[in-house]
Amino acid sequence: MTHIVRKAVIALLAAGSIGLAACGTAPSPAAPVGQPPAADQQQVPATLDWISTTVDGKPFNAASLAGKPAVLWFWASYCPDCQADAAAISALQQQYAGKVTFVGVGGLGSGTAAMKTFVTTHRLTGFTQLADDTGTAWKLFGIPVQRSYVLLNADAQIIQSGPLTPAALRTKLNSLA
Repeated sequence: MTHIVRKAVIALLAAGSIGLAACGTAPSPAAPVGQPPAADQQQVPATLDWISTTVDGKPFNAASLAGKPAVLWFWASYCPDCQADAAAISALQQQYAGKVTFVGVGGLGSGTAAMKTFVTTHRLTGFTQLADDTGTAWKLFGIPVQRSYVLLNADAQIIQSGPLTPAALRTKLNSLA
């Protein structure tokens, strides 16, 4: 009888193993060789891994800048140089539209109301203007003073960081675009 019980136990274990194997999920197909992962699986570069809010209160995700050159213009509403440069920066943004994305990053204690006034007064409506009074982007890029710029290439690598005049920015843009 022990011989029969042993055979029955072995048969039950074999049947159970087959049943469990049938309940498993099919392996997901591998991505075709040589193709990049889907956009929702790609890593966001550290330089673009931050979020903010526009002066109009809309959310802004820096990851939206991925894949194209960008200029981040760090300004403060009370900065006389920023006020003097605003028209030239707006003109550069229009000149390089479609080639380079511009984002204004207002902050350094300006306050949202003053930032809105700055944007309206200087007609900076052609590109995104952020209200970064908490300094998230300023800290990330190590920007200590207004009238500074961060230029990112299409791979989100920093190719320039620091103060520039509009003329110097134009020279840098010629090599970036």
